[in-house]
Parts: sequence; structure tokens; C-alpha cells
Amino acid sequence: MGHKGLGLQRAMKALIDQQVHGYRNGHQLLSATMNLARQDQDTVDRLSDMAGPLRPGEVFNPYLAAYPLPSRSHFVFARTWQDLAAPRAGCVITKSLLVPMSVWENLNTLDELIALLTPVELEGKKKLTEPVKPGSDPLPVVLDQRTVELVEAMFLENRQPIVFFESQEAEAITKRVLLALWPSLRRNFAVCSFTLAPRKIDGRDFDLVFAPKTARTRFADWPGRRIEATSSKEARHRWSISIASRIFQSNSPSLIADDTLGALKTDSRGDEATLRLSLLWSELLAKSATTPTAVLGMIDILNSRGEHSQDAFKPLAPIITRATNIASSSLPDVEIWHFLTTLIGKFNKGLPSKSIFRTIKSEASNLAGRNPRSALEFLQAESLASRAVPAVLLAGIGDGISSNSTVFNASEGVTKVPSKTGLGLIALSTKFARYAIALAKEQPDICIPRLLTFFDDPDRKLQRKARRRLTPLFNDDILLPLLSPLLEGVTPEELSEFALRLGQETDFEISCFDEPIINASRDHLGLESLRNAIASNFNSPSSDRFIFKTLKSDIPSIVWLTGGSLGPERARRLLFRLLEETSDRNIQAILSEKLNCNHILDLLLSDRFLTASQIARVLTWGELKVDMLLELGLDLLPCLNHEDKGLLLRYLLERSLAESAPSDHRVQIILRHAASQIAPHQLIQAAFPNFASTSRISENILLLNALPHQDRQGLLAHVDYLSSHLLNRQPKNLGGQAYAAWAQMIADSGQISWDTQLRAALPTLTFALEQTNFPVSALLVETFPIVYAQLLRSKGEDDFKLIPALLKLPFTFFADWDRAKAARRDLVEAFLRSSWPPADLLLAGLKAGIGDKILRRVSRSYNGNQYISKIEQDSYRFPPSIQNRLKATILNFQTSRKSNDWD
Repeated sequence: MGHKGLGLQRAMKALIDQQVHGYRNGHQLLSATMNLARQDQDTVDRLSDMAGPLRPGEVFNPYLAAYPLPSRSHFVFARTWQDLAAPRAGCVITKSLLVPMSVWENLNTLDELIALLTPVELEGKKKLTEPVKPGSDPLPVVLDQRTVELVEAMFLENRQPIVFFESQEAEAITKRVLLALWPSLRRNFAVCSFTLAPRKIDGRDFDLVFAPKTARTRFADWPGRRIEATSSKEARHRWSISIASRIFQSNSPSLIADDTLGALKTDSRGDEATLRLSLLWSELLAKSATTPTAVLGMIDILNSRGEHSQDAFKPLAPIITRATNIASSSLPDVEIWHFLTTLIGKFNKGLPSKSIFRTIKSEASNLAGRNPRSALEFLQAESLASRAVPAVLLAGIGDGISSNSTVFNASEGVTKVPSKTGLGLIALSTKFARYAIALAKEQPDICIPRLLTFFDDPDRKLQRKARRRLTPLFNDDILLPLLSPLLEGVTPEELSEFALRLGQETDFEISCFDEPIINASRDHLGLESLRNAIASNFNSPSSDRFIFKTLKSDIPSIVWLTGGSLGPERARRLLFRLLEETSDRNIQAILSEKLNCNHILDLLLSDRFLTASQIARVLTWGELKVDMLLELGLDLLPCLNHEDKGLLLRYLLERSLAESAPSDHRVQIILRHAASQIAPHQLIQAAFPNFASTSRISENILLLNALPHQDRQGLLAHVDYLSSHLLNRQPKNLGGQAYAAWAQMIADSGQISWDTQLRAALPTLTFALEQTNFPVSALLVETFPIVYAQLLRSKGEDDFKLIPALLKLPFTFFADWDRAKAARRDLVEAFLRSSWPPADLLLAGLKAGIGDKILRRVSRSYNGNQYISKIEQDSYRFPPSIQNRLKATILNFQTSRKSNDWD
């Protein structure tokens, strides 16, 4: 043994503990370098002794035993010698090496262990006989032909304990068998190269024992396999001889060395079936060089071992490539398709590795390109049989048949593709998708109906993939019939992705695509997601057209437009268009939320000249506070056309005359604008709404009367309409100033139209005569003279036909044949019972030209002279000119009055 061998032996000796057993008042432990647990020690104590009794004078050579401890912490490798010096027969000395299990499992030689099993020299005894030392051939070849049966019993048939009789090579067989075993089997294997009776460990028989023929009777009840000297030498299995040769004839008996599958290295159960699987793998590997189907069996083996990761199949890639090449060159097309289908089917846990995938796809593409009709026939056959075509084959077929443009055309190709596989071809082959769409553009009548049947496939995953393939190809409106089916069932995210890719290809210039895409959004959230995607990625007239079609005349659309998703100019442009198409009713609903109104105004006011018409609508329906309304409205008026200006003015007028303070100068400005822009009757309606308060009406009368001359003239032409509005209200005290302004407008209207003045005066006079508690005397001063003049002109009943307003006079006017007299009487009586200023009575008479008659009527009334005195006293409130006229009339009446005068 060289220096290297001595070094290994010393290292092994330092690593491995030992025990020696022999006779000392019975068989027992004599020495030990390691104390074992009780169960382990009991096992070594028992198995270190001889099994079975020796016959008188019987001797035997030293033998080997190998077995695991029950705890599996160590493996025992022992040699036993016959102790002829013992005081009784049948005694032995055994040296047991306690090899750590991890070391034992991975040993590839027994030389170092054998070297440690030197004879034991006990005190007072001769040195035991040494076994033959390892020479130049430490692992001799085994010549016993029964090793074939041994191999079959151990590895190829049902596992049983084995007894091998009458072997002259027991130790050599034992060594080679131990070295041949793989780790998981070696760690539990128990063997003894010589025994006179069955041996057990952990309640089971040793896996392999060798016995002389003289011990045969002790194995009468042996439950396992018996290999006799007369056993058959013929092999019963195809691997028997090769395994036997490997273990018992070669220099390296290790079975794991030939394990190209790697199954023995990873086997954790110590299962002999693993060896058979490894042998089958090696056999198929050899066959794969000439037989393509061999690779199918190899994949089955990987699947049976639970190897489903792509990494596990990588070593197969070159073998599969070779197999597909052999199949392509040696098999008919039909069989090639069957082979490829079967091959893909073996990968039952997912796709193969990329390299294998490329190989299969390439072969399918080449085959389909070489013979497209064969590929179509294959697809049809699979469809009729309701078998799904593997995706990798569809990808290859799609690439192949679409590349053969001389054969595959619309009439012979697309129409013959089964509906069940058409969507898969589009989804998995970009080339086929392009070719199918190209054919659809060339021959839409033939291809589009067929393509529509492809989209009936319920496979959502394929639909998504097909959509991605086809989106860049939708650049022609002739493809419109395909769009809705293509988008059936899309999620908001998928629809947005589709729209973005379509926009990249067409910039949304194909307007007929808008509606199907928008309809596919299904709900508000989907629509908003679509809108956001396009708005953030495109900015063109076409994309704006598309975005505009997604908008509705509702609050969500307005909120989106004003929420900052678009740039201000773009948002303003789209908002303006949307408002143009929105009804007043919908605008009112949208603006019911003040926040919306403010946001809309903020956006539109940034370019009021372009958006003035819609700003006006927002102001009209937005219910803004009156201060803000007037401020914005007045600024906007110059930007509006005549019609829009009139509408806004009327609204501003209504709001300002109802809500603003009369002192607000903006009200007067609006009134001036309104007087020149809107009809007088509309102005009057705005000034005297039914809901307005009495004080508000009073203030508005004053405002109207204070209009500039030219604007006031148009209002005076409709003073009858104004009076009618005021008279139709519930009678409430408007105040002296308001009645005076009303009276002034009636008085001044005579310059424009006497008829209008009369129509205003008649009902107003009647109203004033009845309101003795209200300061309406100014109305009487102006209306009585007008009505009185008409009464003087009356010619009978025909007057009512000519002037229907006469019917509005008090009935008492018509009770006397002298209507003028009745009018004088009613006027005087009304003043006498009222709190009106007395001088107004005489002033009304003077304007009617009947001052003396009025005084005469007063003087004949109760306390009449006192009232005349009050008239004189009250006259001082008038300007001198009027005051002088009043006093002169009274003085003249008093100096010329006759007792028999009557009015």
C-alpha cells in the first residue's frame, strides 16, 4: 500500500469507531471506542455472534457482515473470525466498524474499511489467521453464473430476502453488491457472507445471506428467494445479463455510474423500480438515435418521476430536435402530425422549455408550409374528433400555411379552417393573423363571414391573444363587421389597451370604429377608463372626436371634463361642444350642483369670446348668486349675438329686479340695455313678477320711471300693459312715490298714444277710487282728467264697443244719464272719505277743466267748506305756479258762488 493509501487509511481510522466482541464467560463486548444506544448496542452484540451451531470439528473462514443500526446513525461493517482457542466450541471474535451513515452512503470503495478489519490479538491467545490482503486486484471478478439470478432477484423481480447456497465467492459478491448499490438502497441493505441460519435485523430477514449446503435444513422455513447450486443459469429479463456484467465483471460495479437519468442519485426510498426506470431511460436514449417515438417514452419517464419543470426537460432538447428531424424525413405527413401531437401531449404540466418549443413549432411550420392542405386536413380531423390542437402546433401551422401564398388563399384556406381552431391560429400566429386580415380586405364577402365564426370560440384567453394580434391590423373600415365580436366581453383594462394600440396605428381616423369601441365599455367606469387612456396618450382632432363621442350630457362627463384630465384648451373645446348639444333641461340638472357650475365657468371664461353663448346658458341656468351673476353677465354682454344677448338680458333683468338693491348701479345699466334689446312687455314682466314683494314692486316702478327719455318712451307705449300688471296684483300699498311714478308714466304716455293712455287710465282710475286708505291720489290727479274727457265724448252704448275698457269704470258712473256728473260725484266722495292730500282733488278737477264744479260738489257735502279750507292749506306744498292756480280757483268760487248753483 502506497503513501496515499496509508493516508486514507489513517483518516478513515480516525473517523470510524470500532467494537470487538468475543468469548468471556459468554459472547460479549470486549472493547469499544464508542458507546451506542441500548437498542443499537443490543443489535451489534447479537449480530457479532455466529448464527447457527457448528458441527463438531467444523471450521470456517472469516466472513463479512454489513447492516444498519436501528437508529440509522451508523452502518456496521464487520469481519468475524472463528475462535479456536476459546474454552468451548462455536465461539467467534468479531471486529465491527461503526461507519457514519453519511460516509457509508457515498463510499465508492471498500478498500480502506477492509484494511481496518485486521485480526484481533487477544491477551494470552495466538494471533488469529489473517484474511487474504488486497493485492493488485482487490475486487476480483465473480465467475459464479448464478449472479444473473441474483441480479434478477435483487432488482428485476419482487423484492424478497435472498439466501445464496454453496458460493465459493461469497465475499467477492458481497463487496461488489455493496459497491453497486445507490445511497438510498445501500443505507438499509443487510448482508452476511457466511451464516448457518437465517439472520434478522429490526424484525426482518437480512436482504442477502450466504450459507453452506450443510445449513440448508435450517432454511426450510425461509420466506424469501433461494439460490441453489442447481438453479437455472438462463436470464429471464432483458437487463439481467447487462446488470450482472456491470456488477460482477467490471472494475467499477457502481450502478449509479451508468444512471444517465439521474434517478438513482435522487431516489430517497431505496426502490429497485428506480433502477428499472433508469435502465429503460438508457435503452430509450439509445433507440432515439434511430426511432423518433423513443423520445415519447423518455418524456413519460420524466413525468412518472414528477419532473415537470422546464429545467428537467432541457437535456431532452437536442434529443427531441433529432427525433423531429428523423420523423420529418422518414414518416408520412399524417404520422408526423400524430407524432408532434403526441409529443406535445406528453408535457402535461405546461409548455416545454423554449428550445423544445421552438423545435416543435419550427417543424410544424415547415410541414404546414410544405403541404398546407395536409395541415388543414389535420386541423379538420382534430376538430371532428373534438380534440384540442396544442397551442405550439397552432402557432407553427399558422406560420406555415400563411407563408405559402401560392396555395393558401381565401377560397382554399380561410374557408377550410375549422371554426374551433381559427381563433387559435390568429391568437398564436402573427403571420396568420396578418394574412387572414389581408385576405379579408381583398375578398371581404368570402373571408369576413368565416372570420366571424372564429370569434364564437368561448376561450377568453385566446380571445385576448387574438385581439392583441389583430389590433395593429385594423386600419381599414371594411373590417368594421369584425370589431364588435372581437371586443365581446373585454374588461376595461383590455378595452383601453386595444384603443391605445388602435390609436397608434390609425390615430382614430376611422370614425366608424368609434361606436363599437365605446359600446364595448359597457358601464360608466369602463367608459371613463377608456377616455382617460386616450386623453393621456393622444391629442389630435380625430382623438378628440372619439373622446367627444364618449361624453354624455350628464354630471359624470362634466366632472371628467373639468377635472384636469385634459389640458385647459382641449377641455374647453370639448366642453363647449358638449354644452352646445345639451338641452336646457339637462344643463339645469348638471348645474344643480354648484361645484359643477363653478368649474364649468372657470373653464369657459378663459376664452369668453369663443364660448360666450354657452357661458350665457350657464349663467341662465346655474342659479348663481345675483352679485356674481350681474358681474359676469355684464362683462359677457358685448361678446354675445343679438339673440343670445336678449335671452341673457331678460334673465339678468328678472334676477336683478327681484334680488338686487335698487341702489345698485348695475341694475340701471341692465335696465338700459334691456330697454333697447328686449320687448317692452318682457321688460314689464321682469319688473313685476308675481312672486315679488310689495316693496320690490315699488322700487321697480321707480326704476322704470327713471329710465332715460328714449328708453322710457318705448315703455310708455305699453303703459296700459304695465298698469294691467300692477292692477292684477293683490292690492297692497306701494307707497306714495311708486303711485306718483306710475301716475307720471300714464300722464306722459299721452304724448305717444292717446288710446294707450286711455286704456291705462280707465282701470287705474277705478282702482284708485277704491283704495281710499292708500296714497293713490297722484293716480287720480292724472287718470281722472283723461277718463273724464272720454266720458264727455261718450255718445251712448256704442262707446263700449269702441272702447271696451270703459267697462272697467265703476258701475256708478253709468247709473246716471250724465256720466261725467257721476264721475265728479264719485271722485269727490272718495276724497272726502280718504286721507289723501285735499289739494289733489282740486288739482284733478283743474286738469279736467272742472275746478269750480269740484268745489261746488265739495261745498254741498258735509263739512264741505272746511274741506275747501283744507284744500287751500294743502296747496302750499305745490310749486308757486300750481299753488297760485289752486288759490285763484278757490277765491273765484267763493266770490261768485250762488246758492242755487249745482255741479
